[in-house]
Amino acid sequence: MANGIKNGNFLRILFTADMHDRILPYKAVRDGKIQMIGGYARLKTMIDRYRTDSCVVVDGGDYSMGSLFNGIYSSSAPDLTLLGMMGYDAVTIGNHEFDYGVEAFAEMLENAVNPPQILCANIKFSNAGDSYALKNALDNTGCLPYMIREIGGFRVGITGLMGSEAAGDIAYPGSVKFIKEKTALRRTVSEMKNKGCEFTIVLSHGGMKETSENPEDLQLAESVDGVDVIISSHSHTVLKRPVVKNDTVICSCGANCVYLGLLDINMIDGSVLRYELIPVDDKFEESPEINTKIDEYKKKVQSEFLDGYGLKFDSILCSSDICLDDLHDGSCHFGNYSIADLVTDAYAHAAGEAGLGSNVIAIDASGIIRDSIYAGDVTLMDAYNVVPLGRSSDGSIGYPLIYTKLSGRELRELCEIDASLGRRREDSQLFFSGLRYTYSDKRAVMNRVIDVFTKDEKGEWKAISDSDYYTAVCNQYMAVMMPQITSMSRGFLTIDIKDKDGNKVSDPDSLLLRDKHGKIVKEWTAFVDYLLSFKGKLPGAYAAPRPCKIEEKNLTPRTYLKNPSKFGKVLYGAGIAAAGALTLAGAAILSSANNRRK
Repeated sequence: MANGIKNGNFLRILFTADMHDRILPYKAVRDGKIQMIGGYARLKTMIDRYRTDSCVVVDGGDYSMGSLFNGIYSSSAPDLTLLGMMGYDAVTIGNHEFDYGVEAFAEMLENAVNPPQILCANIKFSNAGDSYALKNALDNTGCLPYMIREIGGFRVGITGLMGSEAAGDIAYPGSVKFIKEKTALRRTVSEMKNKGCEFTIVLSHGGMKETSENPEDLQLAESVDGVDVIISSHSHTVLKRPVVKNDTVICSCGANCVYLGLLDINMIDGSVLRYELIPVDDKFEESPEINTKIDEYKKKVQSEFLDGYGLKFDSILCSSDICLDDLHDGSCHFGNYSIADLVTDAYAHAAGEAGLGSNVIAIDASGIIRDSIYAGDVTLMDAYNVVPLGRSSDGSIGYPLIYTKLSGRELRELCEIDASLGRRREDSQLFFSGLRYTYSDKRAVMNRVIDVFTKDEKGEWKAISDSDYYTAVCNQYMAVMMPQITSMSRGFLTIDIKDKDGNKVSDPDSLLLRDKHGKIVKEWTAFVDYLLSFKGKLPGAYAAPRPCKIEEKNLTPRTYLKNPSKFGKVLYGAGIAAAGALTLAGAAILSSANNRRK
């Protein structure tokens, strides 16, 4: 910490994180009402209002991926360019910057106009072509491991880091890797101190996950001395009060341009003078300069992206009288969600339209569903915001859907993963259309599922058979991840994607879902088409979630032992063996006692 008193001894940090392309205002429920929140034009006005002479404006990464502006991500770099126009001083890199691959990220950087200073102290390159392309682009953009600025008479150092979980969440990492953030930060802090740095800010894409007992950025603060402030991102956590650990002040302002964070901190003793999360809403006027640039980008999205699908940027798909559940409103829990029902039904509908029949099981994960549907007109932007992630192997935008055959045993194991691991990491919950299961938390982990049901030809629920095969549809990302479950569980669980004849395939591209015109079906196009199929009004049936995950609360000895998983069989076997051993031991003790009595 700085020694001695100097003029202007407090620093103001204005910060955002995980804005996910929310360039335009969007609908959300706040204080029980539907409001239009967010938007970069409002954010620019706020930054100008709260900026002081002793101020830095920073972002914690994941500014990319989340709205229709994805369509010009590589060609126009709208997010980084707009952040530069809004006056950001520094940003770091998030995992979603890699959503279209390393080379697409490199292209985006090359096309960014006057972006903020990009900081990352733990990125590691190789000699591979994609790694070389990204290193070149970052060098051309002026990326640094850290920067030092004179502010208020102090030398203030700012650095950026990719967290371990975030690095593991990169969809297409290519040959780029990241060294351990603690190791990188210790080295970086030492270098900055050697250059006279008196105050240190870390932009960490690590997170303060509320469901974790020891979140990454808390560990970072505890393990590395000499850090004054951590701006935490990746976990989308809203910290209404800063957390202080090892003299480090940790701040987090949520996601999706909901808040502008403000921290005033005394650079002499590290005390927090002011901390506020300011809502980005209609209390602030929109910057005409930013709006003019946004209009320019909208025209590019239309010509470069939407014209190819015959869609209009501002078109209305249907209307809704209801607000569906929001998976990311801060109260996420394990269970059923109406927005998940709508999304998985859309995938099943697309499979039916592609000729796969009506009894298709659709699967999705909570981390893929990024927004909800709210009462009022449902626009193309609203729909796209719900499932905006990914790309096809041909580079086109959006995760494609694939169809596969899964055995009843494999479906049961997916349900086990959901019932056990989905509770520990709720952004990894699975959701289904055409499938439901019962479970009990009183059974052991990875043995919680009791029964799994699918619909028969008459539309009635029927228990699955482990040996039968069922047609399923999911996005390509999940299809790639499913076989990895085998290696991650060391063969204890085995899930393979298979063609329509049940033959194992290694390339998901061979199972791409195509519409009747032969065009690849994307998650977002399937969702848009499903909303259009209602011809005006979202059905009221989606007002409440349907029971796909059903908790069995009155557990009997029969249901406790019913349909054990592989893990359950091992567990019960061990229990029987232990009981047998105890019985034999007891008999031996009784025999010994009898002998002594004799």
